[in-house]
Amino acid sequence: MREGSGMVEFEKRFPDRYHDVGIAEQHAVTFAAGLACEGSSRWWPLLNLLQRAYDQLIHDVAIQNLRCSCAGPCWHCGRRRGHHAGAYDIAFLRCIPNMNVLTPPMKMNAGNC
Repeated sequence: MREGSGMVEFEKRFPDRYHDVGIAEQHAVTFAAGLACEGSSRWWPLLNLLQRAYDQLIHDVAIQNLRCSCAGPCWHCGRRRGHHAGAYDIAFLRCIPNMNVLTPPMKMNAGNC
């Protein structure tokens, strides 16, 4: 999923720091949590469908207050179909303890988050 998540250049520059888990959102979250348990601060790119990993976000990351970050797409910047828009992500993430949600108003502001 490196093409869809914009990680092609990252993989080329940091091949030892890139792990592609495909479309296994649950595994991506739990994998990042496991790395964080060992002291590694991890970001994982998420193309869409974060709701698939809701339980893992709560039990594997938030309750343990682990330092993990998810870089999602700029959902309102076009190119997403209705079922991949992440329209409810903010609503269901806000109620999770130890969770910060940053939503840039535009794609070009995403680097500031």
